[in-house]
Amino acid sequence: MPARVCPLPSPVAYLMTRFDTQRYRPILVLSLVYLGVSLLLRLVLWQQFGKAADVALADLPHVLLAGGVNDLVELVYLMIPLSLYLFLLPQRWLNGRLHSGLLALGGYATLFGMLYLAVTEYYFFEEYDARSNLVAVNYLAYSHEVLINIRDSYPVYQVLAADALLSGLLLRLLWPGERLPAISFVNRERVFN
Repeated sequence: MPARVCPLPSPVAYLMTRFDTQRYRPILVLSLVYLGVSLLLRLVLWQQFGKAADVALADLPHVLLAGGVNDLVELVYLMIPLSLYLFLLPQRWLNGRLHSGLLALGGYATLFGMLYLAVTEYYFFEEYDARSNLVAVNYLAYSHEVLINIRDSYPVYQVLAADALLSGLLLRLLWPGERLPAISFVNRERVFN
């Protein structure tokens, strides 16, 4: 009697198992939040500083479109690690506790970073009339002095606390995972389906 050979899945079947919508839903949600935060930041910057710089309302669509294209390019780079993780993750691990925990922790860190950078962009723009750029990177050479100056000049601890709370609330509202504690007024099925 010949030995049974387990057939290998075809490359097409393998790729099809990798492209189900549930697997990549966190990328979609985080991408939409990123684009929304970026759009909101541009609108706030225009409202606060654009009028004084003679940026007319007629110029706003061009500014938003150019910024949106820039955000899409940045988004591709930002989502590469999560995309690779989700693509390489075996199907049987998708419903595991470790995967849910890592995804929740990564989602929280991503939301926290997005919101924190948006707030720092506002203060940076207020100070220098420009978005964060090479000037911010050059400050790394004098990081101790800069950090003390920032701590003394801006509400850093209040921003961090508000950001941590808002990131947690956003994660709870947007997260499809079953491992997070239930909140009765949030219908996660409606948000994600």
